[in-house]
Amino acid sequence: MAAVGGFGIRQRGGTAFLYESADLRRWDYIGPLFIGDASQGDPADTDWTGTMWECVDLFRAGHGSLGSAPSNASPDVLVFSAWNDGDTHHPLYWTGRYAGDSFEPVALHRLDYGGRFFYAPQSFEDESGRRVMFGWMQEGRSDAAMVEAGWSGVMSLPRTVTASEDGTLRFAPVPEIKKLRREHVGLSGLVLGGAPVPMETGVSGQQLDLELDLELAPGALLRLGVLGSNGGSTSDGPAEETVIELRRADDGGNNGTLRLDRTQSSLDPTVDVEDKSGPVPMPGGRVHLRVILDRSAVEIFANGIALTARIYPTLGGENVSLAAEGTAKVLSHDAWTMADIFDGTRSLFP
Repeated sequence: MAAVGGFGIRQRGGTAFLYESADLRRWDYIGPLFIGDASQGDPADTDWTGTMWECVDLFRAGHGSLGSAPSNASPDVLVFSAWNDGDTHHPLYWTGRYAGDSFEPVALHRLDYGGRFFYAPQSFEDESGRRVMFGWMQEGRSDAAMVEAGWSGVMSLPRTVTASEDGTLRFAPVPEIKKLRREHVGLSGLVLGGAPVPMETGVSGQQLDLELDLELAPGALLRLGVLGSNGGSTSDGPAEETVIELRRADDGGNNGTLRLDRTQSSLDPTVDVEDKSGPVPMPGGRVHLRVILDRSAVEIFANGIALTARIYPTLGGENVSLAAEGTAKVLSHDAWTMADIFDGTRSLFP
């Protein structure tokens, strides 16, 4: 049995050390599986690999055992979370090939565009052969606010991990999450464009599962607003709103951008509202968007690309709206309220 652990080598970078055991009790150190290079890039970069790696995870994307001769193009994947001088940065993954006692990397990728809000992810293969991953959704509020709340941090929903045709990973909430769906609202055949005036969708709530199929014209920008509140401290539009943006490239190609705009998400000036964004493939301008909202937690999946974050509205807004610049077709828009996983109040202690 082999295992990997996350470490760092001084003056070099994050490291995955390899261990082996015959009985899962006594472990023998084999050596470094792979050593990163912290001198490459800047700590502010979204793909900087850090001085230490936390929660290393090594697996074969798709079916097949690590170390075996590859039966297809599925890569081996080395997941880690970049750390530096007490600061948690972001999860990343290398694709490559594990052979013998070493990992030969091919390319480095961002795992989740939310950075530290999907930190220290770990995965397992379930009985049906699915690769399932969880992550730690850290807080984006002050220490005082966490103490007042009496809790800190939550786990993400479980998500499946699959390999795309280009060998990179794609993510989706496990299908079992649909069991929590309740009241349904559906829309279809909408064409948005012209002035970016928000359109109310008839959907409301702080615990929602939203699923949209979209088609964006070249250069089009679609905005999906959630947790919107009418009134408050401003007179023109919602006083608070979190906006999920999808923009297709101007050249009409198959690329675009996913962005989470949290600048108006909270009237609390102490919360984290840092911009979160990254590229998304949009073949023919088509995007399948899934958004799961659970009060302060938001998990976004755009064509299998994930962006996870925390938001802290103060006004209790529940409105959901759509707007676009350029032409955006809403082929379908399905929304459900979400039931609680636990019945009644759940104690913090066993």
